[in-house]
Amino acid sequence: MSRSHEVCKTLQSLGYRSGQKVRLYGEELQITSDPFLDGEHIAVQAINVGKASIQRVVRIPIPIVHIAHQRNAA
Repeated sequence: MSRSHEVCKTLQSLGYRSGQKVRLYGEELQITSDPFLDGEHIAVQAINVGKASIQRVVRIPIPIVHIAHQRNAA
């Protein structure tokens, strides 16, 4: 299993998985995919809660990705 795949699995356990609602970048989002590698970043697909249901790719903030890396290193 690749390191990025392990980090994605850890992010799922932190609540970044399909069906969850999170607040990122000042918006309440409904996540519609599990985390995936998007270039050099880890992202999810999501829609804004209560607004037009346009699905878009949202990068998971780097500090949260670092937490997932640390949990995998432990």
